[in-house]
Amino acid sequence: MVLAGIGQVYEEASRLFRQQQYAEALLVLQQAGDSVPPEFVYARMRCLSKLHRIDEALACCRSLDSTYDDPRVAMVSPRLLDSESTSEEELLTAITRLCNYEEAVRLFWRGRYAEALAVLGEAGEQDHAELVYARARCLSRLGRVEEALACCELLDTTYHDPRGAVLAQK
Repeated sequence: MVLAGIGQVYEEASRLFRQQQYAEALLVLQQAGDSVPPEFVYARMRCLSKLHRIDEALACCRSLDSTYDDPRVAMVSPRLLDSESTSEEELLTAITRLCNYEEAVRLFWRGRYAEALAVLGEAGEQDHAELVYARARCLSRLGRVEEALACCELLDTTYHDPRGAVLAQK
């Protein structure tokens, strides 16, 4: 199958991923080559983690950190940068959380709030301010005000993050 544009490649890989065809999604992503935007690297990491190919997923993560100088790697999943002292299960959890956060942000900016919220739910515990903030924004856009306000309060009280108070005022 030949896909015309890089966007089509990404959408086809996303479709395959949603159908739990992780190896096939990875093959489609590889069609785009190595000079791709960071979201492709995240998508590859997401597929690799589902296939339990952790070493390859970590190589993608290091690429995000070195090639793209992506601050989300350290911000959302600092364990990834110190993989020597981390168990395979912890690495897998951290990779999944990071990739799901990135995918949720991508979906949010495309106006696909319910899908973004579902992906954030797959990220597991909402134990980082960025994850809670993303969840609050999705809930707010979906009109789920009480849940969004609860996230805003968590941001304020637990993380001392002023974005919670700002979002709560909207």
